[in-house]
Amino acid sequence: MRKILLLFSLSIFTLLAVGQVETRYFPQGNALDQIKILEKRTKSSIKHQMPTFDVQKMLKEDAIVDSMKDAPYRFGKGFEVNYTLKDGAWISTDGGRLWSMNFESKGAISINFIFNNLYLPEGAELYIGNASGTMLYGPLKHKDNTESDFFMTDLIEGDDVTIYLFEPSDQKGNSRLTIERVIHAYRGNIPPNVSKLKAYGDGMGCHIDVVCNPEWKTESNAIALILFPIGDETFTCSGALLNNEGFNPYLLTAFHCVDTDSNHGTLSPTEKSNVAQWLFRFHFTRNICNGNSFTNSISCNGATFRAAWQPTDFALLELNRNQIPYEGENRVSFLGWDRSGATSPNGTGIHHPRGDVMKITFDYHAISSYSDKMSWTDGTISPANTHWSVGLDSGTAEGGSSGSPLFNSAGRVIGQLHGGDNRCAPVTKYYGRFDKSWTGEEQTTHA
Repeated sequence: MRKILLLFSLSIFTLLAVGQVETRYFPQGNALDQIKILEKRTKSSIKHQMPTFDVQKMLKEDAIVDSMKDAPYRFGKGFEVNYTLKDGAWISTDGGRLWSMNFESKGAISINFIFNNLYLPEGAELYIGNASGTMLYGPLKHKDNTESDFFMTDLIEGDDVTIYLFEPSDQKGNSRLTIERVIHAYRGNIPPNVSKLKAYGDGMGCHIDVVCNPEWKTESNAIALILFPIGDETFTCSGALLNNEGFNPYLLTAFHCVDTDSNHGTLSPTEKSNVAQWLFRFHFTRNICNGNSFTNSISCNGATFRAAWQPTDFALLELNRNQIPYEGENRVSFLGWDRSGATSPNGTGIHHPRGDVMKITFDYHAISSYSDKMSWTDGTISPANTHWSVGLDSGTAEGGSSGSPLFNSAGRVIGQLHGGDNRCAPVTKYYGRFDKSWTGEEQTTHA
């Protein structure tokens, strides 16, 4: 990381500015009624039914992987499709026209989409809502267009969802959209006030909601739930924005979340470029401690690979700056960090286990450097003294928590989660040392 300027390390900064896509929750089921341009919507006459698949087989595979110390959390099965605006239904509406397409994937806990060839002209707005009216994603607008035209959406609760696109009259025919993948979530990550499905909350019962510790509110605003596709499957990890000169959106996460092909331990050009297809969700928390309602989360699309070092399981990405909310109620934070290598009398972790709402863990005792080499389930090895040994006294971490930050007693980041035994506290977890990552050799050149 010597080639990347990460300054102002003593402080957490919350900045003031611009675009992101919001996911809102409406427990009363009136989500679509909140959007004026959807007032004249009709039930889409174009409906696509996704095929069935062997969920139990995937869950058996997951049970094996979940027992490992260092694996991302798989939650979704993707279906390859090829639908464009020509395949949907248009109706005339005030000031323009409204397109819609409905998707059903029976038994899905949530559905989300991967778009390609996405272009929204000025004034166009895209929304995704569920049949029960409890969740609404959007609007996507002109500002959310990406250079690659690739876009992953957030997760929409339920097995029946509809995409809506409003196109103003003066932009008729200028929108482009190809739906190339529909992702069926078969376990995991929908708030229980919205969904009563048993598959939600399948994590350990000892997790602690971060909002039960309001003194960590500012830090929690820097934590991201990461969604990323690998082939026809979708996974989650965690990450955190780091403070730096210029407030570039550098995000710390785990090397093994990027290292997704069979040649573990090194990153191919394809693996590095794949982060451009990742989605980063911020502010995914409950509204109050142990409450049954949730904050509106925001999501950002795409990143650029900047640096990595396998021995400490370290990776650094740069998110798309024009999607980061630097101001307003959805603004993010940038975390202070410490590369001195000093131990700490205690430690704290904030993360998204199994794609769940944000959790917090505590080690009330001194953190130490692990003095032996470490062998991981993917076949990689970490040399001695490249990780912090953290004996959690409260809470825990699971698959999906990988890449989440470890804070020292001063509230500065000193590492990111690599792995450890999967059980409730007391349990030992291992975090790659930030100071060792700083002097690592596997770096990239960039502007």
